[in-house]
Amino acid sequence: MLSWISMWYTSSAAFFNGYNYNHTCTALLKLMQCIHNNFVYPSTGRLQLVNETEHRHPNSSLITEFYPTAYSRIRNTESRLNVTENRELTIQFVGKA
Repeated sequence: MLSWISMWYTSSAAFFNGYNYNHTCTALLKLMQCIHNNFVYPSTGRLQLVNETEHRHPNSSLITEFYPTAYSRIRNTESRLNVTENRELTIQFVGKA
């Protein structure tokens, strides 16, 4: 199974903006394309999008903006790659802000 872990610390909620969401989506799409186009990853079936949500923000833009955008961009890319439904990656998100 392929594991990709990216961790960093910041004292503020600096990640939570459109620029960083777009940058992260681009990286996820490259990773997803690698999984679908390289047969050395036959058992990879899930992308797990985990990030600590903004504290004390019940309507975190991570959940309201990033997650839906990432989901649709991943599915659109899989569609362009002609990935059949049974080979689509499972996309797992953090559940609550």
